[in-house]
Amino acid sequence: MVKKCKVLVINDHKSLNQRYRRWLCDYLENEGFYVRNEGLFDGVFKPFLIFFEILWLRGRGVVVSSNIKCNIFFLLQPWAAGLVILNGMGRMRRKRVFRSFLLFLINRSSRKSIAVQSYADFRYFRRFLVNQPNLFWVPGSGGVKKKFGVADGLVSVQRDTKLPLVASSLKELLLRLDFDGCFYMVGCEREGLAGRLLNNGRVDVVEVGFVPQDEIFYLGNVFVQPSGYGEGFPHTLADALVSDMRVIIDKGEYLKYGLWKMDCDAKMIAQGWLEVVAGSEAREKVSAKAVLSLYVSAFYSTSCFSEGV
Repeated sequence: MVKKCKVLVINDHKSLNQRYRRWLCDYLENEGFYVRNEGLFDGVFKPFLIFFEILWLRGRGVVVSSNIKCNIFFLLQPWAAGLVILNGMGRMRRKRVFRSFLLFLINRSSRKSIAVQSYADFRYFRRFLVNQPNLFWVPGSGGVKKKFGVADGLVSVQRDTKLPLVASSLKELLLRLDFDGCFYMVGCEREGLAGRLLNNGRVDVVEVGFVPQDEIFYLGNVFVQPSGYGEGFPHTLADALVSDMRVIIDKGEYLKYGLWKMDCDAKMIAQGWLEVVAGSEAREKVSAKAVLSLYVSAFYSTSCFSEGV
């Protein structure tokens, strides 16, 4: 029987744990674990305090880390046991030196399990890792079913900092796609940013700004997933698939996220772009329930449980 212990869940900010790791934290608490959430960048002294807390946890508990900066912080402590959730490498994904550095850190971390959200990244690490038996592919953070619009409209969910990185991809789609409806940009709060980056005179770009999570798809019936940002498996993409929305996705992203391995019907609608409709098995695979089960399996595979912590 597994001895219940302390679990420290770290992310860039504590609020991100509430947004993306809530189901895992709730599950562990219900199983009798003592769970603490911390944000590495929620204060000037937080990195030092969390470092010493991880030192103190040695032999007493485990750590769950998310986001690339937190993951590197945790991986730099090879003695510590826990679960690393690699939810993308962002703009560093194409940097060979960075990937080699990450491989080096993971190879030194035999007491950790690694859950990789991007299937392409999972294949890369599976090929080159030599000292990490506990490697898992987990497609995302778990999607939930949301209502979406009935009128024809394209919907993309972005942030102010992320939109400039994916703008060229979105603009390319709007130029190539035979579509005369509206394109709804949800989530960006800087007024005029989406219009300035995306307007091409053919498709009306409507800036929606921030809306509650349950309403992000209300205005359209087709979800758009561009390229340009190194996400593991976008949370909003998982929500769209689980919600049974039609999805227009860059072909490279379709391959990278591993959708081709799932029950998905895909057809080319423009050069480099696919329209995807998820089948029941695919919707189940990226759902919150299925993804939670995979994270729990990865969590229990960490060396500390076999060592009797």
